[in-house]
Amino acid sequence: MFIVNNENEIGSIEFNNSKKIFFSKNIRRIRPDILWEKSPVEEFVVEDGNKFLKAVDGVIFSANGEDLVLFPRTKKGEYVVPNGVKTIKSTAFHSSELTSIKFNEDLETIEQYAFTSSKLESSEFPRNCKIKVIKCEVFAGTNIKNICLPSSLESIGQRGFYHCKSLKEITISANIKILSAFALAGCESLAKVTIEGAETKIDKYAFTHCFNLKEVISPCSSTLKKVLNSIQPITE
Repeated sequence: MFIVNNENEIGSIEFNNSKKIFFSKNIRRIRPDILWEKSPVEEFVVEDGNKFLKAVDGVIFSANGEDLVLFPRTKKGEYVVPNGVKTIKSTAFHSSELTSIKFNEDLETIEQYAFTSSKLESSEFPRNCKIKVIKCEVFAGTNIKNICLPSSLESIGQRGFYHCKSLKEITISANIKILSAFALAGCESLAKVTIEGAETKIDKYAFTHCFNLKEVISPCSSTLKKVLNSIQPITE
């Protein structure tokens, strides 16, 4: 076990291949770059009396339970985000071995890079989800195969699903107004896209290198043209 007890803020440090990390009550904040791809950590523990952080089932949260801060990289299988969590912090699940996640109804924000390069294959949003934006590279480089986006969603940020090479199909609801640059770029298995809204703004690089995209369903012919043009856009 590696013990961290003498800093107010912890950034990227070496944990000497420890599988269990203990944070003392002095630790106030954990920066998002604390762990890297090959970290063997299986469990986090926070000392009783810490006024800023807590650990539940090996996962670190803010003391009030509203922020999910850090998930152990080698924790596998499915994870259900606890009720009361409103924000998943930047890189919280980055490079983790998690394969499935179920979000809660309280969730409002998933920060950038939250699941980047993880082994995530599936995710489930509740019907009454409050999330409005998928930020930069949230699901980039994951193994996600299918996803049902929540009706509350209004935009997919840059590289939101970048290089999700196992993703085969996606539906963009009418509430989604913006597909940002490279939002689905490099999704080489993507074969079908349904865009339900006629006014969805599609960046010209949104579907770059999605060469297996064979079926695009849209009520608007101009939307169809934008999607097809973005597969291999013409540079200006």
